[in-house]
Amino acid sequence: MLLYDTGSRVRTMFQFSGSILWRMDLLLFSTMSALLTASFIYLIESEPQYLPNIGNQFGAQTLSIVAAFSVVFRTSLSWQRYWEAVSQLHLMYSNLKDVYIQVLAFTMVSVRAAANIDTAEARAKVERLNVFLDTMLQNFSLLSVFLVDRLSHGDTQRMAQRATMASWDKRVVTRRQLYAGEDLTGATALPQLCTDASDQGIHQFATCNAWRGTMYWVECALTEEQITFFEKCTGRPEIVSYWITHDFVQASKDLDVAPPIQSRAYQEMSNVMNLYSQCLKIADVPFPLPFAQLLDVLLLVFVMSGSVYIGFFTRSYYVGPPMAFFVFEGIWGLNELAKTLENPFGANINHISLVDFHTRFIESCKQIKLAHTLKYKEVIQRPDSEKTMQHPESGKPGAETNGLQKKRTAADSSKARPSFDSTSLDAESLQQDETLAAGGILKKLLAASSDANLKTSAPMPEWDPRMGVEPTSQVERHLAKISDYLGGLLTLAESRQSFDGMNQPRTFNPKACTEDDFPMLSRV
Repeated sequence: MLLYDTGSRVRTMFQFSGSILWRMDLLLFSTMSALLTASFIYLIESEPQYLPNIGNQFGAQTLSIVAAFSVVFRTSLSWQRYWEAVSQLHLMYSNLKDVYIQVLAFTMVSVRAAANIDTAEARAKVERLNVFLDTMLQNFSLLSVFLVDRLSHGDTQRMAQRATMASWDKRVVTRRQLYAGEDLTGATALPQLCTDASDQGIHQFATCNAWRGTMYWVECALTEEQITFFEKCTGRPEIVSYWITHDFVQASKDLDVAPPIQSRAYQEMSNVMNLYSQCLKIADVPFPLPFAQLLDVLLLVFVMSGSVYIGFFTRSYYVGPPMAFFVFEGIWGLNELAKTLENPFGANINHISLVDFHTRFIESCKQIKLAHTLKYKEVIQRPDSEKTMQHPESGKPGAETNGLQKKRTAADSSKARPSFDSTSLDAESLQQDETLAAGGILKKLLAASSDANLKTSAPMPEWDPRMGVEPTSQVERHLAKISDYLGGLLTLAESRQSFDGMNQPRTFNPKACTEDDFPMLSRV
């Protein structure tokens, strides 16, 4: 596929490689049409008795309209095929990349969780997941190769190759004859794989879709057993897709990700194969032969008769031949353009470069794998003090922590709570503490007995009506102000980090609340 600047008109007009306008066969036929027009004009001038009696232009106009409509209709359908192929191909590789990213992320999360546990089972789990990642990268690269190779060797392209080497009777066949007979073009041969691609020469294989000799970059070469197996198979992309799904299902028990979230990767993989089928439809189904046959005959008649009509109505050597040249160039060139667009996965330089899609996909996967490796090193290199021990009975991360927490809770419950000393929290100390450490005061109040008799002789502080109903006691009034101030602190903290959606109360009643009602106090 050629890339160019649409704003550079002069450079675009004089681009010879990949151009239909400057093709030698088209220029030759256009010149022949112009010479035919000039010859007819000379015949009219030298031998007027041979001048045809053309009363009106109805015949020429009708033929021109039919030919132009047919060519434009074919060009429109060809452009739709081309653009659909581009869209489906981009979506296919986008979904394929999403599957790999999701699998990598799921595995990374599981590796991080297992790396924090210093047990033999956790280390074995990390090893299994690392092997799974390497296998997935190999299978994804192999799947991309087979997808690209199958699309570039579709039925339409196979027939184009047969036209250059097969006999006349074998250039138009049915699909059953194509697959049941001898493979004359070598379309079913295994593609050539390469595992040694340096970073500098990573795109050296990203050329046009050559029928033979295209090198595909993969992560790992095939084994002899795999080569023998794939040589006998035709549905290679489906086989590798099954391998990927099988490995993912086998590793799902080691992934610390919920099954509904894992199912997203299965769905994306299904979408990849669905988009591949859409691309295969374009690669295997040609433009209808009756339409192409009728259009070719119609254009031939139009060109031959058009030269006569142009010469008869212009009768000028300065107008007739140039007009015939550009009419033939335009109408025949549009038909050739439609032929190019009909098979977007061909070997022409204007066709979609499938091998470039594959190379960029492998390059992206390797970069994502490198990012995973760096993130994995951060997990492995964490200090041992940050790692937790695994409970020997449950075999699950964090089990020992939960057990110790239950023991601590039971021990704390067995101890009698100290009685609340009203002298330690009089009104004056409350008023000072509410501007310093509201969270600590509330935690201390919750630790006290809910039945404590809160008494104080300090004067009543000024009450703000915006804080709600005015409390009856002095301490409750101070506690309400502390709770309101704590709500402001938590609002400020929630702007910096998430607190699991906990909503802090705006009022506080020490007799109606327990420590379980304030799970955020341990974070204040």
